[in-house]
Amino acid sequence: MIYKIIDGISNNIIPKVVEMSIIATVAILLVIIARFFLRKAPKIFSYALWSIVLFRLLCPISFTAPFSIYNIFNNC
Repeated sequence: MIYKIIDGISNNIIPKVVEMSIIATVAILLVIIARFFLRKAPKIFSYALWSIVLFRLLCPISFTAPFSIYNIFNNC
């Protein structure tokens, strides 16, 4: 019984957590790059960018799109 639970966790949950972590890392890197170009902009833009990352980390909802960077890597 316990082996079925552990097998279900390792097959279903762990790959999803890794995928969400990679997506969050990409979002954080994009915000850091965007902040580099928006150095002179008001701080509200920086807060808005980080709020997008915060939302992504707190609400792990994923949307599917026919055109995505991740679809390119999945097809390889």
